[in-house]
Amino acid sequence: MVKRQNPGGAAESRPSTKDRCARTVSDVYAKLGVLETAIEHLHQGFCVFDRELRLVQCNSRYAQMHGLPPELTRPGTPLRLVLERRFEVGHNPSRDREECIRLWMEGAGSSKPSKTMIHFNDGSIVCRDHQPLSDGGFVSIFEDVTEGLQTANELDRTKNFLDTVVDNIPAVVMVKDARDLRYVFANRSAERYLGRSRAAMIGRTAAELFGKEDADKVAARDEAVLRSEKGRTFQEYAVEGQNGETRSCTSRRVLMNDRDGRPRYILLVVEDVTEQLKTEKELDRTQSFLDKMIDNIPAIVLVKDVRERRYSLINRAAESFFGVPRAEMMGKNCHEVFSQEEAVAIMVRDDVALLSGDEVTVSQNSLDTPGNGVRQVTAKRLVLRDETGKPQSLVQVLEDHTERLATQAELDRARNFLDVVIENIPTAILVKDVRNGCHIVINRAAETFFGVPRETMLNKACHDVFRKEEADAIQARDREVLESGKELAIHEHSMVTPAGETRWVIAKRLRLNDAEGKAQFFVIAIDDVTEQKRSAERIAFMAHHDTLTGLPNRAAFSERLTLAFDEVSKSAESFSGESFSAESFAVLCIDVDRFKEINDVFGHAAGDEFLRTVSRRLSEAADGSFLARLGGDEFTMITPAGPQPATAEALVRRLFDSVVGDVEIGGHQMRVSLSVGISVFPADGADASTLLSNADAALYRAKKEGRDTFRFFDAEMDRRTRERHALQHDLRAGINRDELVLHYQPQARMKGEIIGFEALIRWMHPKRGLIAPGNFIPAAEENGLIVAIGEWTLREACREAASWEVPLQIALNLSPVQFRYGDLPSLVHRVLLETGLAPSRLELEITESALIGDFARAVSILRRLKALGVKIAMDDFGTGYSSLSYLQSFPFDKIKIDRSFIMNLGDNPQSATIVRAVIGLARGLDLPVIAEGVETQDQLAFLTNESCDEVQGYLIGRPRPINDYARLTGATTAVTHRALLVG
Repeated sequence: MVKRQNPGGAAESRPSTKDRCARTVSDVYAKLGVLETAIEHLHQGFCVFDRELRLVQCNSRYAQMHGLPPELTRPGTPLRLVLERRFEVGHNPSRDREECIRLWMEGAGSSKPSKTMIHFNDGSIVCRDHQPLSDGGFVSIFEDVTEGLQTANELDRTKNFLDTVVDNIPAVVMVKDARDLRYVFANRSAERYLGRSRAAMIGRTAAELFGKEDADKVAARDEAVLRSEKGRTFQEYAVEGQNGETRSCTSRRVLMNDRDGRPRYILLVVEDVTEQLKTEKELDRTQSFLDKMIDNIPAIVLVKDVRERRYSLINRAAESFFGVPRAEMMGKNCHEVFSQEEAVAIMVRDDVALLSGDEVTVSQNSLDTPGNGVRQVTAKRLVLRDETGKPQSLVQVLEDHTERLATQAELDRARNFLDVVIENIPTAILVKDVRNGCHIVINRAAETFFGVPRETMLNKACHDVFRKEEADAIQARDREVLESGKELAIHEHSMVTPAGETRWVIAKRLRLNDAEGKAQFFVIAIDDVTEQKRSAERIAFMAHHDTLTGLPNRAAFSERLTLAFDEVSKSAESFSGESFSAESFAVLCIDVDRFKEINDVFGHAAGDEFLRTVSRRLSEAADGSFLARLGGDEFTMITPAGPQPATAEALVRRLFDSVVGDVEIGGHQMRVSLSVGISVFPADGADASTLLSNADAALYRAKKEGRDTFRFFDAEMDRRTRERHALQHDLRAGINRDELVLHYQPQARMKGEIIGFEALIRWMHPKRGLIAPGNFIPAAEENGLIVAIGEWTLREACREAASWEVPLQIALNLSPVQFRYGDLPSLVHRVLLETGLAPSRLELEITESALIGDFARAVSILRRLKALGVKIAMDDFGTGYSSLSYLQSFPFDKIKIDRSFIMNLGDNPQSATIVRAVIGLARGLDLPVIAEGVETQDQLAFLTNESCDEVQGYLIGRPRPINDYARLTGATTAVTHRALLVG
């Protein structure tokens, strides 16, 4: 508040000079009060100082501006105190205090009016209007002009900025007066565009500047904007530049109205948009390329508008991932697409990305898609911001890990399964770290194999576990694999385990490399093959040795024979071609006589022991010769090189002296006798096959000449061998040419009634004529042709018998070979069905040789044949000493006495005794007996007297083609049959 003394006065009742003076004074004071009030409420600061520079009066605005406390606003306050206070509170320029106050005092004492701008430290600007008084004081008015000056400065800066911008923008900017259409402004681009200076354009019309055609176009466009309701127009057009290039341009005209809304100016903006259009096209192409690229990349990409959180971009991978058409998601927020729970979770993750300040945020989470169920994803969120840093878009890139995680889970399961498998497989498995050689995996089988707890081997190198020699060998094998570069190496070797046991192993080393291709681990699989090794040794022995006798077998014999060839060939330059060379060797083929009968009578066990005894005796007598068993009762020997045939003959005689004789097996006395065939190298063969074949031919000759002897091979044997081979060749061809025929020999009861025929095979050779079976059946049995011949005979005989009007029986012989090959019962059954012959009419004759060998199989075949309804006859009964045992083992339908006994009835009393005994035996067994080979009336009379049942022989009828017996197969009277007997 402004303080001043207020003199009082007394009122007078009558106006007088004094009263008038008082009223005048009162009026003055009233006006002073009004003045003080007005001064106090000024928005400017006001002060009055006297000539002594003491404060007379100031208002509160002044005190506020200068930061004066009340005590410094009282009248009489020296100006210096006011200035010092103002300096203290910071209203001072940046200078020395005393210097500042001195300058202020000098300015206050100035006798000239002045205006001064005072800049205070707080940034405010005050205008000081200094008016000196006539009596030496002064009045100062302080007005805060900070805002006004700032506004003016801003306007100046804005104008300058706009002038600079307009003058430097590439667009043509011109302004013309809307009333007379004269140009009042043109920027620098207008000068370049029109090729005229601004001075030449200002104040002129288009008609004064351009040609008539162009001026008319400008006038039409000006008229268009003046008539438009919106007060603006836009045109696009092409112009030809100075270099003849066509440029694309746009022009905009905007009306600028005065305060009354009337058009005052026309603003014209012309832009050359040629490059812009090119850029836009390029941007369009780029945008199209980016759109296609984003749409075709495998990554799942989505873009959201930040303000409304709506999807603005969804690529094809995202469409496939979410399982719904993208059209159903575009322009929608997550609440419109996902479940409420999933939408909230997505919003939270979006907010985290927007608020984090990070350029990219990553989250791993499950996502319940609209159409593909729950997926496991890694979501990367990228916030796109404008130039001010404000978020505009949220880009999401999702990586679907569902299949990978499922695969990983499957891999984990597989790994766990593999761990279980590795732990439980019988193969010993170790894993080594290549860097330090330590064992890091040892399975249960390895623990068992090594014989020590795996804890004593884990994380230890081989020298810590094995003996030094073994450890060195293991390291050497490891180095071999490393240096070879192979991924897999297999070693077979013996090793001593930590438990001290020697084992044979096959160790497979698999090298596992790191990412750089360097060896990182060894996986070692150890198969304990100790037992296999021993078995292999046994097998190798067995492969070259006979299991029954321990002698070398056929394979070993072949190898030794080859070696003998080589040894003899090296010892002599050449052979003279003579039969017996000084440096030669011989091959012996040895058969044990009648072994099959021994084996059959006394059993296989006794037969095996018999062969072992013979083998020992042969070995003891071999004396350096190579002895081998080829199978059954067949043995071979190779003599040492030496003079032949003396060496071979000496050996054979030694064999007969040492081997031949009696032997007791299982309490039974048995006789050992040998048949031996000998061939000499090179006289009897220069190769193994020929030499062995010729020795076999010599053996055949020895057996044929009565057994229990030996024979050297000679040329006659070779001739017979060749003849036998030729016969076999012709026989094979004869079968193919249908040269085999059947002749039929009748069989009759003792009273003369014909009961049937025996079918006997013959060979109608084109050169040699009719050949009897004894001349070719043995050859057929040797090479297996008997099987085909037997089948043909069976089918042809059954077919023929089925065609007879008289149901006579048909008998035929079966070869022992037919029992060993094929399915004989099935063949007979098939033939009976094909031919229609009643099974009861068929009688099959077998010799006891068919039962020797695999007796059980032979009996089984006979039982199957008998089950078909056919009859089985024992042929050549009495020629072997096992016939009685066969009669006991199988219920035969008939016994056939061998022709050799019938032929000798008149000359050999023993034959009559045997025939009589056989007939008596058959009668006791209730079996019919047929005698074959009956050729005389005496023989027939003897058989009739002994009550033989049936007969067959030349006396009854010779073997002939069936047509010769047509009347028998078609007639039924016994008279006719008997007529044959006497005819």
